[in-house]
Amino acid sequence: MKRILSTLIILIPLFLFVIGSCSKKDEITVYDFAGDVFPVDGGTISPKQGTFESGETVTITAIPSNGFYFKNWSGDISGTSSSYSLTITSDTEVIAVFEKNDTDGDGVPDDIDKCPETSAGETVNVDGCSESQEDSDGDSVTDELDQCPDTPTGEAVDDEGCSESQKDTDGDGVTDNLDECSDTDQGLTVDDKGCAENQSDMDGDGVPNNLDLCPGTSAGETVNQDGCSESQQDSDGDSVTDELDQCPDTPTGETVDDDGCSDSQKDTDGDGVTDDLDQCQNTPSGEQVSSDGCSSTQTDSDGDTVNDELDQCPNTPTGETVDAQGCSGSQKDSDSDGVTDDIDLCPGTQSGETVDSNGCSATQTDSAPSAVIFNQAPAHNATDVNTPISISWLASTDAEGDAITYDVYLGTNSANLDLVSPNQTTLSFTSTELELGTTYYFRVDAKSTTFVTSSEVRSFESSFTGSFTDNRDSHVYGTIKIGSQVWMTENLVFNTTGSYSYDDNTSNDVDYGRLYEWAFVQAAIPTGWHLPTDDEWKTLETELGMPASDLNITGESTVRGTDQGTKMKFGGSSGLNFPMAGYRDDGTYSSINNRTYLWVNTDAGGGNIFRRKIEAASPSCFRFTNPAGTFAISVRLVKN
Repeated sequence: MKRILSTLIILIPLFLFVIGSCSKKDEITVYDFAGDVFPVDGGTISPKQGTFESGETVTITAIPSNGFYFKNWSGDISGTSSSYSLTITSDTEVIAVFEKNDTDGDGVPDDIDKCPETSAGETVNVDGCSESQEDSDGDSVTDELDQCPDTPTGEAVDDEGCSESQKDTDGDGVTDNLDECSDTDQGLTVDDKGCAENQSDMDGDGVPNNLDLCPGTSAGETVNQDGCSESQQDSDGDSVTDELDQCPDTPTGETVDDDGCSDSQKDTDGDGVTDDLDQCQNTPSGEQVSSDGCSSTQTDSDGDTVNDELDQCPNTPTGETVDAQGCSGSQKDSDSDGVTDDIDLCPGTQSGETVDSNGCSATQTDSAPSAVIFNQAPAHNATDVNTPISISWLASTDAEGDAITYDVYLGTNSANLDLVSPNQTTLSFTSTELELGTTYYFRVDAKSTTFVTSSEVRSFESSFTGSFTDNRDSHVYGTIKIGSQVWMTENLVFNTTGSYSYDDNTSNDVDYGRLYEWAFVQAAIPTGWHLPTDDEWKTLETELGMPASDLNITGESTVRGTDQGTKMKFGGSSGLNFPMAGYRDDGTYSSINNRTYLWVNTDAGGGNIFRRKIEAASPSCFRFTNPAGTFAISVRLVKN
């Protein structure tokens, strides 16, 4: 019994191990996807083929070739959208079906359609052309309208597409192109020229013999309906045969000249009025005339001694004096203000102004304000003017007692000043802070209802020195303009992380500023200012006279420039007043009153930062690079 139990204890774990070993991970089922196109040149499909896991979603896209469009999907899917998403559950085959474009929908693809704009519903031939588009015999009449479809090439046709050789208008069996008698009556027998007996013309004058009253007309003469030529008749009975008669309808009894013309038929001066009615003979050619035959150069309708041709005012009242254009004062309004000159008391009114009954506008009855006189303001061409500036002036007046307002202009371009304070009613103005060392111009305009009176334009040059208040700690820094740059005249003193008082004594901040580690410099800078770059330092050094050949010299102890360091020191001629602030390195302070180091906002590469050094015992301004480390030195800023 114990052996059996022991054996079972051994076999049970073994059985479980075998069972566990025989289990497998779940298999992943994959299927093939294949895409094709029809016809082969109709387009492409993307993706064209691939293997995908069961349940995976695949988006396929049909892309037609030029001249084709996508029609539908076939195979294992169907639909007409060119983009199709399907879930893979088995091997899948699809076909993208394309068809050639047929823009006019006539069943003939565009690439072989000779008539690409066939109207909807028309039946076409293999070339894609309907009867309304074809002209089989090339006579410019489409087959749809052509009543004579086989017109010989080159023959002119009528609107129905028929030429003379295809028509027999009078139905006599002779086509129109051969028929010399095109209106033969029905039923009459004709000769090969299409003429019946009653259409014969013995003298060839175009009038049949049975109707010809003048049968002996000479060849070539034109005849009337009776077959008579002008040399054979005198239609108006004026004794001049029609052949010679230039006026064939002379009224009975009137005397005519050799041309057969009476005065009622002639217009000698060509003015459109016959000589028997013309009161102004010899009217110049081209002039318009009245019913009496008189032109404007021959008449003076209003009797003002200016003939109508020149008269700009044709109805001048009798007795009024006129100018060269025939206009009197009561007919003119020279300034176009709606009041005639004879009663206009203000003849020079400007265009567009409203006037009273006397023709006078407000600008002609209003007066200008008196000149603006400054009470307090910078003198003209003043220099070293502190900003902001304040100006005031005496009140202006006008004769009518109108309310006066003032526009204040200020700017750096005298020809185009900026309007900085419009429509003031007060008599003073204070500017904002102005740029240092800059020439400004100002004026004040006094305005009444219609007039503006401007003061003199004054100019001044703002001071090259100023101040800046740091709103963070209310510290006021001196500023100075050197060349085009504005610099602070003292070192930064803002107390922030990574900044130190020399010897940890805050009383040193007043004269020397604080010392800053490189990593904390940017966070300590106030808005509107920045740490100068190496190039900005070189610009300053150039302004202070450093030779260009020395600007790029590098070395902490290498002499550079002439006396630029001296000019920058406290009390130097530049006004920058750099104190010998010393430095802090790894917690140790050194060199106060002997030298100062200043950060430069230019990376020299390799972890090195540009710096400037000025020494109490040297006239130079040294330029060198070193790793930033924990070195804490002074910060001097330049204005943005």
